[in-house]
Amino acid sequence: MCLKVSRLLGSTPECWMRLQADYDLKMAAADRDVMERVERIVPVVVREEVGSRGRGPH
Repeated sequence: MCLKVSRLLGSTPECWMRLQADYDLKMAAADRDVMERVERIVPVVVREEVGSRGRGPH
């Protein structure tokens, strides 16, 4: 859709994608049910590999 809107109104698809993402985030933040589900998400803890001594990933 953003390709069609950008063509019609003379902007870039990226501009319309950013606007849509901003709108979606604001709507989600205003939705109490969504925010309650987000609050229940447990963050992933990433630990360094023991004994890696600064070497890159294997």
